[in-house]
Amino acid sequence: MILVLGQFDFHPEDFEAAKALAATLMEETAREDGCLKYAFAADLVQPNRLQLGELWRDDASLAAHFLTPHIQAYRDGLARLRVLKRAVQRHDVTATRDL
Repeated sequence: MILVLGQFDFHPEDFEAAKALAATLMEETAREDGCLKYAFAADLVQPNRLQLGELWRDDASLAAHFLTPHIQAYRDGLARLRVLKRAVQRHDVTATRDL
């Protein structure tokens, strides 16, 4: 499995638009084959920050995600917003268990 974790800090005037853009992407991506979890959430401590968590079945599923029309629409929309900071990392998951 592939885990993707990220955070995006937006200019305060762009945060509502960023949330709307992220919500649309979440809805579309959740229907993709191989997407096990895809969620944006507003950070409860840091204003104007969205946290991103993704879980994918495999590399092929994640690669296919990057070719979808909805990820391109998200990227186009993101380009019109003032992203102050962006950090996204990919992790290979070898085992999972309930805590």
